[in-house]
Amino acid sequence: MSIRRSLSVFLLLAGLGCGPRLLGQAQSPAPAPAQPQSSAQRRPGQTPSPTPSPSFSKTVNEVNIVFSATTKHHQYITGLTPQYLHVFDNHKPQQIQQLLTEGNVPLRLALVIDTSTSVRTRFHFEQQAAITFFETVLRPGVDKGMVVSFDTNVIVNQPMTGDVHLLAQAIRGLSANGGTALYDAVYDTIAKGLLKSGTPKMRRAIVLISDGDDDASAPGMREKAVALAESAGVVIFSISTDATGMDEHGDSVMRSFAYYTGGQFYYPFRADKLGSMFEQIAYELNHEYLLTYIPNDFELNGDYHAVKIKPISPNIVIRARKGYYAIRTP
Repeated sequence: MSIRRSLSVFLLLAGLGCGPRLLGQAQSPAPAPAQPQSSAQRRPGQTPSPTPSPSFSKTVNEVNIVFSATTKHHQYITGLTPQYLHVFDNHKPQQIQQLLTEGNVPLRLALVIDTSTSVRTRFHFEQQAAITFFETVLRPGVDKGMVVSFDTNVIVNQPMTGDVHLLAQAIRGLSANGGTALYDAVYDTIAKGLLKSGTPKMRRAIVLISDGDDDASAPGMREKAVALAESAGVVIFSISTDATGMDEHGDSVMRSFAYYTGGQFYYPFRADKLGSMFEQIAYELNHEYLLTYIPNDFELNGDYHAVKIKPISPNIVIRARKGYYAIRTP
């Protein structure tokens, strides 16, 4: 069955009458990562290391949060409206300005692939699975994707385009070589790709395939990459290429990217399971919401703002980014 095809509605959410509906199965979430010693995860009162920022136009204090909603049994919920949700910014209640479903929000999607020698033996993933992923997710004339690879350098194999044939050509042309500039790749993909295409009120996502080990990025880039992803509202779905499940550092890095941006972490890697991983990511992308609010007493002072979307029913589980920095995002 196509992952675009909605599953039959089979029960109503307890306590919500004929409101939100339940659809297909989501992956069980990975455990929350241990907090690494990096400023990307500094919280109130701490600011990220200064870094040059590209910029895009929006209402300065408008916050857009992409999120998914499931039951405790990991089934996606559709049909949510603002009456079912409360939003808190630094623990202060906020008024929801707008709530949109994926059908009304264009998508900008980047496939970011580690092609370093550290993953050479695991590099020959099923290329057709990645191509099918783009074909499934991108709606003609609405959504766009890009392909980025990285070893010691970050290479844009295919800039943002709605042409799936060009994306497929870029994927088929990938080859493994060099070191690993993972953090540079995530930062550059967001700053120079995702935020340069479309308008602020769009869904932006990265599918990141790597073992999580970085030996070539500039100092401090891990914290800057996570901080930028949070502030720009980019959801990161990370797939670890560590087939053993024993690379604690690499898996922690990949888990952190997903956890703090509201994405999912997939591990351990099995080439024959990559297709199903892509299917799960595609299904989630097809069932996302975009919530907009304007924080009370907002100031561009660089402080970190913790964000919490709280449903009125305990049967609803929300996954979203954990917060943002009060800075002008790239």
